[in-house]
Amino acid sequence: MTARLWRWLPWVRRSAKRRQADALVAAREWQEAEREAARRRVIEQAERGRQDRP
Repeated sequence: MTARLWRWLPWVRRSAKRRQADALVAAREWQEAEREAARRRVIEQAERGRQDRP
């Protein structure tokens, strides 16, 4: 039983590392998407402000 457990241990550790890496990548992508949305919002507000003034 313990031998089987020790055989599985590296795989579990690897999958945990992979999950952590996936979470990091997802967080980075989400951050970039948030920044892009904020920039787009600022640009749209500027366009709207320019349209309001003749």
